[in-house]
Amino acid sequence: MYCKNCGRKIPRGSLFCPNCGTRIEKENTSKANNNDASHKAEKLGSRVSAKASEFSSKASAKAADILNSNTAKAYKKRDVNFLKDIRGKKHTRYIIGTVVLLIIGYFGINFLYMPHMVKNAIVKSGFDTTSYAMDANLFTKKITLTADKSTAINLVAAACGDDFPMGPIGAEEQLNALQAALPGNKWTVEIVQNDSKEDPHVLWEYSKGRETVRYQNSGVFQANKIKYQQAQAQESENSTAAAAAGGAIFGGLLGIALSQ
Repeated sequence: MYCKNCGRKIPRGSLFCPNCGTRIEKENTSKANNNDASHKAEKLGSRVSAKASEFSSKASAKAADILNSNTAKAYKKRDVNFLKDIRGKKHTRYIIGTVVLLIIGYFGINFLYMPHMVKNAIVKSGFDTTSYAMDANLFTKKITLTADKSTAINLVAAACGDDFPMGPIGAEEQLNALQAALPGNKWTVEIVQNDSKEDPHVLWEYSKGRETVRYQNSGVFQANKIKYQQAQAQESENSTAAAAAGGAIFGGLLGIALSQ
């Protein structure tokens, strides 16, 4: 059964519509003969209708309040989330931009500025590019100067000198000046040779502000120095013996001459 006023479905046996309070007329042929009962029923129906209407109004108002409150909360939450999303996107863009700038700066320094600066430092330190093959590793901060055969021979000869002195040679001073000209104090610079199997591969090396490899401290240099000193001692001994023999011969001849 449905209400003729509002069209809502009405439970069976109901006298009034629970939605709008309209009295329900029963569809049967028998009508109430008792006017008093009918009057009471109408009065009761009016009261129920009024109560139902009042309840409906309060319920609607309450529902509207709840809906408005929930809607306000939803909008507030949405606005907060929107602001957070905007701020998060801004922070992300800032971070990405900073990372990109750092990457560009890093590669710009290491692949544009540093090679040019290192080459100038090598040339200013006095190394001849025709006598040395130059290799610079910008990541490990290591510069290797490979001397050609004739240059390596001249360097070893300069280190040995006349009597194997232990003082620094010109190449060492140039190597020290090169390291001092490079930015920071983390560079390793070295002079190497690849032709002589007797001499060490690394002749001189400076690393982090100090000389870490020196040809004058190598076993080859020390062995040659000992050989040289022994030869000098033998030559001196031979010279002394020769002088003594010459003096003896001269004294003998002088004695013979005087005896005559």
